[in-house]
Amino acid sequence: QDLPAFAFLEKSKSANRGMRLVHFLESRWRLAAGCLLCLIACVWVFTAYGIPLLAKHVAYTIPTEISEKVSRKTLQMLDQNFFKPSELDSARVAELQETFHNLGREAESDFNYRLLFRRSPRIGPNAFALPSGQIVMTDELVTLAENDEELVGILVHEMAHVDQRHGMRMLFQNAGAFLLISALVGDVASITSMAATLPTLLVKSGYSRKFEREADQAAGAYFIRKGRDTKSYRDILLRLSENRPENPAMSMISSHPETEKRIKYLQELEKALR
Repeated sequence: QDLPAFAFLEKSKSANRGMRLVHFLESRWRLAAGCLLCLIACVWVFTAYGIPLLAKHVAYTIPTEISEKVSRKTLQMLDQNFFKPSELDSARVAELQETFHNLGREAESDFNYRLLFRRSPRIGPNAFALPSGQIVMTDELVTLAENDEELVGILVHEMAHVDQRHGMRMLFQNAGAFLLISALVGDVASITSMAATLPTLLVKSGYSRKFEREADQAAGAYFIRKGRDTKSYRDILLRLSENRPENPAMSMISSHPETEKRIKYLQELEKALR
């Protein structure tokens, strides 16, 4: 008979403790505001640093067959919406394939690099790196280049995007924490479902400034190792920024001020590494 009374007493004590806590927080608004600011700061730190670190870890651990599947899906969507068959002369294609083959052999990478050509009046002069190692170069970019050394700089840049998993990292960073954790525990369905967003990210958003800086560093370091300067690569970056189509893809093209920053960075890189 005493049990209901005891339970009622315990509930009353819990309610009183809750009321005292609410009263304490209400009377200590600075503490409440501080807790809110801490929560906001924790969310910001996780978004700014935690998710990118987690995305990098996942991107470096996913199996090769997943990268192939994502790339295949991405290329299909790009072909349907942006690309047309290449019209480059077969001899010119063979020259560029030989150049690319030599670059891939020097890279000593685990990736199976492949160079594909497409025509795209809608996108214009550009190049895209897919996670599996496929690099798509448009006819318009080949026409824009004044010499093959300029195209070499772009190819090394795009190979760096592949080698450093920028495509998959970008995909995971934009997927949100839930899908990222799903990928981390090996949920293949979640990863492949995210592949549908990669073409849009490549075309509309492009790589982050950090990723572009890392790829530029790789291209600049390549030329410097060969005893050459980065002028040819800087020249085509500037020409790309001056030949932007109405709806440019952002993998290689950027606004003129950002291009100037990239060119300045490459010049500073030459001084630092020589």
